[in-house]
Amino acid sequence: MNPACECPIAGFCKRHQIQKGDRSHKYCQGVGDNAWKYWQAWEQGKLGATAPESPMLDRSQFGDGDPPDDLSTIGTALEAIFVRVTGLKIECPDCQRAILRLNSMTPDQVEADRVAIVADIKGRIPEQAPVIWKALAFVDDVLHLGQTEARLNDWLSEAIITGGECPRSKKK
Repeated sequence: MNPACECPIAGFCKRHQIQKGDRSHKYCQGVGDNAWKYWQAWEQGKLGATAPESPMLDRSQFGDGDPPDDLSTIGTALEAIFVRVTGLKIECPDCQRAILRLNSMTPDQVEADRVAIVADIKGRIPEQAPVIWKALAFVDDVLHLGQTEARLNDWLSEAIITGGECPRSKKK
């Protein structure tokens, strides 16, 4: 895991000032065969990135490439809330990975990135949700009601409360 990666989820990378999809985000975290090559390029302002003020180019500091241990069960709790409230299982593999990635975050990290997390989930609705949810989200956006974001925020708050404890501390 790359300790210099500042982004908890795929999306806009503050460090490199570019939009990163799931694969690029994994590289940023230090996961994957090409991770170090991409990191070096981004740190040097290549591949559409802006070089950070203090580039980290020491390979020994990059990490071992292992994904982070689960720090919480927030993602698992959020997935369970979706199933409970909607009665539907999350079928989209990318959506499920994005939600379960929250398990690698502490409650404070989730709170700090709440806006990006909710936007990421909301952004997946048009392509991945069942027709009824797509329609409701579309109407909500057109009328500027904010109900979709409010509901997602409520579910995320519940997930933080129910899944915020570190799984390793439960084993003790």
